[in-house]
Amino acid sequence: MAEQLAGDHHYVVISSDNHAGADLLGYKPFLAEKWHEEFDAWAASYTNPWEFVDPRLKRDDFSIDKTELLAGAASWHSPLNWDSNRRLEHMDLDGVAGEVIFPNTAPPFMPGSVLSGKGPASRAEYEKRWAGLQAHNRWLADFCDKAPVRRAGIAQVLLDDVDDAVAEVRAIHGMGLRGGILLPMDGPLGGTVPLHHSSLEPLWEVCEELDVAIHKHSSAPPEQPNGTPGGPGEIAIGFAERQFFNHRCVAQLIFSGVLERHPGLKVVLSESGSAWVPNHLRNLDSLYHSGSDETGLLAFLTPGMRMLSMPPSGYFKRNFFLGSSLFLPSEAEKRHEIGVDKIMWAVDYPHSEGTFPYSRDAIAYTFPGVPPEEIADMLGLNAMKSSASTRSRSRRSPTAWVRPSTRSSGCRARCRRCRPRASARSSPRWRSGTGDGGERGTRRSAVGVAVVTGSASGIGAAIAGRLRRAHTVIGVDLAGADVEVDLGTPAGRASAVREVERLAGGELDVVVAAAGVGPTNRSPSRLISVNHFGTVGVLAGLRPLLSRGRSPAALAICSNTVSCHPNPVPEHLVRLCLEGEEEKAGEAADAELSSTVAIRCPRSLRCAGCAPVRWSRTGSAQESASTGSRPATPTRRCSPSASRIRPSRTAPRRPWPRSRPGARSRPTRWPQWRPFSSGRTRRPSSDRS
Repeated sequence: MAEQLAGDHHYVVISSDNHAGADLLGYKPFLAEKWHEEFDAWAASYTNPWEFVDPRLKRDDFSIDKTELLAGAASWHSPLNWDSNRRLEHMDLDGVAGEVIFPNTAPPFMPGSVLSGKGPASRAEYEKRWAGLQAHNRWLADFCDKAPVRRAGIAQVLLDDVDDAVAEVRAIHGMGLRGGILLPMDGPLGGTVPLHHSSLEPLWEVCEELDVAIHKHSSAPPEQPNGTPGGPGEIAIGFAERQFFNHRCVAQLIFSGVLERHPGLKVVLSESGSAWVPNHLRNLDSLYHSGSDETGLLAFLTPGMRMLSMPPSGYFKRNFFLGSSLFLPSEAEKRHEIGVDKIMWAVDYPHSEGTFPYSRDAIAYTFPGVPPEEIADMLGLNAMKSSASTRSRSRRSPTAWVRPSTRSSGCRARCRRCRPRASARSSPRWRSGTGDGGERGTRRSAVGVAVVTGSASGIGAAIAGRLRRAHTVIGVDLAGADVEVDLGTPAGRASAVREVERLAGGELDVVVAAAGVGPTNRSPSRLISVNHFGTVGVLAGLRPLLSRGRSPAALAICSNTVSCHPNPVPEHLVRLCLEGEEEKAGEAADAELSSTVAIRCPRSLRCAGCAPVRWSRTGSAQESASTGSRPATPTRRCSPSASRIRPSRTAPRRPWPRSRPGARSRPTRWPQWRPFSSGRTRRPSSDRS
């Protein structure tokens, strides 16, 4: 190879965009008998209008037996579409473990290429075409049965009759076609049902219910109104427009609220490049934020934006994948902007413009210097996530992708020895350079998911606003937030954790615990339950989600209201808080503290340490209790203190260093932790001070 990948690593390679189909007459056994006579007449007269795409087909010396690879829309002639054993030999030769299979040949009664052509003009034509697509789906299920753990077939549907489409989704799910469904191709002549149309709601419901991915594939060159090709220049036109139709798909599914109503829906965009994604998402996010401003020039968009709980980039991160055929080194350099967890390598077999039989060389050329764990994600693991249904009722017993055991047939599955987990500091998703506002440690790649408690006002609202520049923010508060709960009760905390887990999609990047009652509160037990136990409960409940993030971070912002009381907080009350005795701590607070909390903190008073601060600084309440640490030495002047904790097994097991008497309180950092901001913490004027 001209290039070498970093280290001696082996990867499971799954092509997210291969093609297959039956020989023209091979569909007949899978077609209902009532259509056989019409099928024979159609097959006898069928010619592919796009054969001129590959000039070799017109040469006298051309032989399909000698030249098996043909270009795109002309490749339906090749036996590689239906010769199962030959395909498996080629996959082993090319080091490919599995393939996601799109259609390639023309199913019965299709007037042109399978990936182009106008929609049916009448009900009678629809019924014939629908019967033809069903024949292809059943042929594909039989074809995948010959290598069930190495093939994930994608069925075809039409949107002209949604009831038929819903029934077919259930049928192909039962047959084990775990690749998903292919939506009809868009074209310049229109005629397809737009994805935001309300009639398609039952289709999105069944796809989410059964965990069936929906696919959009770049179309073949556009046809003229009379059904004939318009000349060689239309090939370039179709190639140039392939991204445009996926742009439409993203906007339609997001701004119509489809992905808001169906958060579990998977959408895969194939063979349309990947470099367009960051700019397109920036444009959609800009439209979203402009339309969300009721006082701005685009206030007429506000009703539509109110349907959405996050910016478009958040939906893309949660719901979309990219079948990246012809993936370029220039795109690999932008992988963090695109999203490493979105990119799926593709061979585009058996097309001559694909990487077969040079996939190993293409991979080495495309990914030099890329960390092995990221290469493994893009080459195969992301395809597993997008194509393997978690609720499959397949009759095929092996539901996982094959993991070859020899180098000759591909590569080995990575294990913990082959791929050690990257540390947070080495993760390429974090950069030490300066981001927006001059802050170091700012995320400069794909949008992350952040949770902010107390997001409706005060410090929480300010932090949520700042985080929305680069994150999808889930707000938690009593009212006016995405999750409306009372963190002062155990049931409210449990409900908050469940709702955040549902909205976050299984992992979190940031948690900011800013919720708390202020100086106007007159119940010490309420202050204890919200400011301490609310903070502890949220952080503890969300630790599993944070541990799945690549560089998780948590920030606990603790009120100094308790410590501002004229009398120091009793030691046994702090101990009850650290031991998790909420009811006893509340009773002790009401009995021993004044019912009126001081609104101001006289500078002459010395303040006792706050239990939530100590809990966050030592890692957990249990660890703090085991250390037997005492409250921090009081300081003369109160200011909110914040500390970032690590939700991992490696949290430090030592008490936070005590401050010197009389020293000014300020945020302190462990040297191995990367701070959110290099700037000084401003003293807020909200109800937390």
